[in-house]
Amino acid sequence: MKLNGNIQIGETSKTLNDLVNSSYDSGWIYPTLSAGWTSQYSGSPTRYRKIGNVVFLESFVDGTSAASDVLFTLPEGFRPSCQYTRYIAYSAYANYGINILNNGNVSVLNKNGAIKWLAINHSFIAN
Repeated sequence: MKLNGNIQIGETSKTLNDLVNSSYDSGWIYPTLSAGWTSQYSGSPTRYRKIGNVVFLESFVDGTSAASDVLFTLPEGFRPSCQYTRYIAYSAYANYGINILNNGNVSVLNKNGAIKWLAINHSFIAN
């Protein structure tokens, strides 16, 4: 990858503007959450979309009954080329993070026991 105003991966070189300003828009997609994870509020379901090559992810979930740290899996075309990690505040009691892996798994970092609520609002460039 070069940082000269262009993003270059292999032989392909694009400006950040090219990646973001594509006319492609998937619209919001609502994934099935893994067992034990539920939307915190009915008005804020977990969802993601892709505009150009940028994936936008929104989630406000309850993991009280979740046995796994995996929230859901993104399909091919919506995945990062390498692991994407972002730490987020959970509450006054703990800090957590999310991992988005190149296999599509969106998972919680530092999940030690039940998570009453977790808010996620992130974007990244898809592979």
